[in-house]
Amino acid sequence: MNPAIASLLAAQKTAFNAAGAVDAATRRQRIQRVIDLLVAHHAALTETMDLDFGGRPAGFSLMNDVLGALASLKHARDHLEQWMQDEPRAPFAPYDQLGAQAWVMHQPKGSVGIIGTWNAPLYTLFSPLASVLAAGNRAILKPSEVTPRTAGLVARLCAEHLDPLEVAVVTGDAELAATFTAQPFDHLVFTGSTSVGRAVMRNAAENLVPVTLELGGKSPVIVSASADLDQAALSIAVAKATNGGQICINPDLVYVPRTLLDPFVAAMRTAYISLHPSIAGNVDVVAVVNERHLARVEGYIEDARRLGARIESLPHPLPVDEHERRRPLRLVIDPPAQSRIMQEEIFGPA
Repeated sequence: MNPAIASLLAAQKTAFNAAGAVDAATRRQRIQRVIDLLVAHHAALTETMDLDFGGRPAGFSLMNDVLGALASLKHARDHLEQWMQDEPRAPFAPYDQLGAQAWVMHQPKGSVGIIGTWNAPLYTLFSPLASVLAAGNRAILKPSEVTPRTAGLVARLCAEHLDPLEVAVVTGDAELAATFTAQPFDHLVFTGSTSVGRAVMRNAAENLVPVTLELGGKSPVIVSASADLDQAALSIAVAKATNGGQICINPDLVYVPRTLLDPFVAAMRTAYISLHPSIAGNVDVVAVVNERHLARVEGYIEDARRLGARIESLPHPLPVDEHERRRPLRLVIDPPAQSRIMQEEIFGPA
């Protein structure tokens, strides 16, 4: 057990027990402090995310991570008093006798652990935090180690602007994350891959900690015979260009009628080039986050190629360069079912 995390969690639980269920005004104040932090430091946060990715447009980071988190926080701030109200329910037999009444009473749990992920390093921390604080809980955040600069900045800003007995941040590698998930939190929230999600749930089970998982997976698109190919291709191209394909709702598998395959590929080429006519050095293209994930995505593509799949690069092929991780979009056509790219979430520009 990590003594620093254990001590912090114990301190939060002690503070929670001493204060009890805090009122709506206190909850709003806590949320507002987080809102003020993000607004005041949005420029530094977006710049840091760009550095971590090796290329991520400030506009996307602002829209996805900062404004996305702010939307969750403001919605919670403005609706939490309504959410706190008891909800009447009809009593059921045999407990409906002698004028019995039933209702749902919403109560805070205590201290909640939140593990964010690297592809949306602010949103996956602060959007869950909105609900945690609205419910009257305290939280310890664990940012992803894959975006270390952002994690460090979030930790510093939270330490400067927030009470650690209300919201604290711990940083570290995968080993620390494993220790984090083994703590006796009152609830645990994890966003990330399915494989890591299994490990999180196993660790949490040791302390019977309830877990909320938001996991990735295959995200298929079906293009029907009657589809407008140009519109379908543009929609898919925009989605694939979003965060360089590194987002959980990103389409990574397209089913197309065989007779429309070549026209669809041509439409995809036109659509993607309209968004990104060039790749290398293009500041509008989000880079693959690091060398390990670059090797992972390129490995999927090469595995499919070896197994007979046809590869189309949009707008054109580029040699792999670990120092320039912006990559063309690869269409992997007819990959075998046993290929890695069909078995795993791609989470990248393919």
